Amino acid sequence: MLEAYLKDIEARGLPFEPYKKISPLGMKVLPRTITIEQDRKLREIAEKTGRRMSKLARDAVELFYA
Repeated sequence: MLEAYLKDIEARGLPFEPYKKISPLGMKVLPRTITIEQDRKLREIAEKTGRRMSKLARDAVELFYA
């Protein structure tokens, strides 16, 4: 659905605002909404492992697509 929305966005005149925030480390910053329970679990794992929540999220995406 998102791909269809973005395909001809300018031709159809749909509202959009480009997301320009890019990390100096070559990573793109993507804000995502998660449930309160997912946030609680992610924070708990981050505390236990000493890893950042962003790293845990990247690892989860990599595992999902592996």
